Amino acid sequence: AMDCPRTLHAPPPRQHQRETIRQLDPALQARIEAVHIQERLLGVHHPDVIFAFSSLEKLFARRGMYVEASQIRMAAQRRSFEAIHTAATGGQMR
Repeated sequence: AMDCPRTLHAPPPRQHQRETIRQLDPALQARIEAVHIQERLLGVHHPDVIFAFSSLEKLFARRGMYVEASQIRMAAQRRSFEAIHTAATGGQMR
């Protein structure tokens, strides 16, 4: 799991950005934790979790963290595809 970015199975933000998130953006930090909680409760392929990633992507982009936003978007798209594939194949993932 990636911590949004970590929860998303993508590299975490660069060190200076991690420090910035921690020190300067408690709202973003709280949103990341909320997504982690949703993942634990609902599962990584739940539609609400995938939607939460989309919202998180927008928050990163608004803060100028475009690389992380892109990673989150790609992970959300991958999860969406996996959820559709799993449903279409009766739970069989390759």
